[in-house]
Amino acid sequence: MRLSRRKPYLVLSRITIRMISNAKICHLNPPPRRDSLALSLKINNDLMNHFKNCIKRNIIPKLVIKNGQILIKITEDLIFPCNQIPENLKFDIYANDERNNYKFEGTVNNRLNVLNDSKQAKNILKNLDNNQPISLPNSPLPLANQKSSLALDHNPYKINQNDSKLIILEKFLCLIALGPITIDKIYKILSTDDNLLKNLIDNYTQVYDPNDSFIIDDVFPNLEVNESIDKNQNSLILKDKAYKELKPWNWKWFNDFERNLIINNINNALTRLGFSDTHPLRRKITNPDLSNNLNPSKLGGGFLTSNKKFKKSLTDLPKLLPDNKILSTSKTTSPKKRTNSSDDEKKAKALKKNPEDDDKPIEKKLKYYNDLAIKFKEKYNDYEKLYTYLKNHKKSDQKKQLIKLFELHLKLSEWKRKLWDYNNEYKLKENIMTLSKHKKTKNQTTSIPKNDKLQKISLDY
Repeated sequence: MRLSRRKPYLVLSRITIRMISNAKICHLNPPPRRDSLALSLKINNDLMNHFKNCIKRNIIPKLVIKNGQILIKITEDLIFPCNQIPENLKFDIYANDERNNYKFEGTVNNRLNVLNDSKQAKNILKNLDNNQPISLPNSPLPLANQKSSLALDHNPYKINQNDSKLIILEKFLCLIALGPITIDKIYKILSTDDNLLKNLIDNYTQVYDPNDSFIIDDVFPNLEVNESIDKNQNSLILKDKAYKELKPWNWKWFNDFERNLIINNINNALTRLGFSDTHPLRRKITNPDLSNNLNPSKLGGGFLTSNKKFKKSLTDLPKLLPDNKILSTSKTTSPKKRTNSSDDEKKAKALKKNPEDDDKPIEKKLKYYNDLAIKFKEKYNDYEKLYTYLKNHKKSDQKKQLIKLFELHLKLSEWKRKLWDYNNEYKLKENIMTLSKHKKTKNQTTSIPKNDKLQKISLDY
């Protein structure tokens, strides 16, 4: 890595190009081959100060690899370890020359993060073999030298008689994830004509269209190794929703080249589905450490995980008391009973205090989600009209409208998740109130305050 004062890079995302006033917009076609290596680097303040000092002293920092560990070397005594993770949204980098022509520099597939934990950094440096010289990173292995999972001595995708439905689904998804493939070839590689495959093809695949602008970011391993496609037959690829069930780190037959491209395609698909960059499902699929350790619980079509126990109900319900404790609100309570239940009386007073205060946040919350539901319906009508227009009027100059449609899709997906979360929260609250009524006994005089203002938002759209 050279640190110099050369002209800044022009970085263009291949998903969206934001139009900026008074900016020069250039159309840059991606190169036919992507052999160049590029990395994005997240720099902390400490490292930034060292880089500034390097510029003043004409010192060139180096990006080196030692025993598989990536390091940023300022001097012999000043080294920063980094960890490497896949880039969620890969992008190409171009550099302009003296003639103002843009030259392709590489595709960013991975991101480096400088370790901020000094203890962890010291342990990594300590474990490195000091006797082995530091070397610059080797050039990536040529595509021809990486043996495809389809060219192995045995066929790992072949379906056996004892395979369960889950194993069959795993083999099917991993095969289609490699890229465009015909139905005949699917049956040939899987070595089966079972009706189950027909259902899998209908539910998890779509016809591959190389001119589809929504999958322009997807790079398929089969196409990168010049796998021939039969133009007389339709080729299939995975639907976006199918990528949610794909586990590339669990399929050991993928080589590194195939797995990296598939992980990038997964990130692209999750982005199109409206998943945020920090969504647990995204980390669970793409992170090798989390892919086998998390126990997901399904909620609203996604996967949510948590190691924390709920300390509080999702809403401001009064805390339910154990069955063996009896509260008495009568003034004629005996002194003995009043003494034994002093703590309970304090809790009862706390519940009675300002009951209207408990309704205020609920009213605000209800108003917020009612307004959100109204906004959702209005925006959905705009989305539906724009989708119908673009479907019936296919032109080459509708890029802005396609971007607008995509942004509407992301916004509606986010609002819908919020509304469904509130709906699930309402059902949970309703179940808790129902259970608490069944737990009452004849001797208990305390009842759960009812909130008549709580309403259920209809989500039937």
